[in-house]
Amino acid sequence: MKEHKLTMNIGIISFMSIFIILAIVVFALLSLSSARSNARLTNKSIQQKEQYYALSSQGEEYLKQIDDALYTYYQSSSSKEEYFTKTKQLTTLVPQSTYKDHQFHFQVKNDTTTLHVTLNILYPGDKLYEVQTWASSPNTEWKKDDGLQVL
Repeated sequence: MKEHKLTMNIGIISFMSIFIILAIVVFALLSLSSARSNARLTNKSIQQKEQYYALSSQGEEYLKQIDDALYTYYQSSSSKEEYFTKTKQLTTLVPQSTYKDHQFHFQVKNDTTTLHVTLNILYPGDKLYEVQTWASSPNTEWKKDDGLQVL
């Protein structure tokens, strides 16, 4: 009696199918990882923009108060010297502000960012002031990340 050996004939088509399925699974996992990373980066960017615009809005409110005060100082002054003497009172309008040599500087802060604003106070003509600096900076120092995350 002949013995029948049970053999499985796996051809090249089967190997190709398995390889293609594995490649598709690997690419799907890489795509998922990339999408997750992009979503995190997008959310972080949105938070930073929202914080900047909130600070900028507060800075604009201070500018309106300064603008109104400068116009009042101009109307009640009889000379250029008197006007610039009155402009020193701007520091009472905005917290954390300084006035020196016709330059008014103030800061607007939140938990992560500080907005720095510097104005050149002008004797009224075309405008009452000129914005010299309008810049934001982080409140914490940058720390280098040497870590490399592997899946």
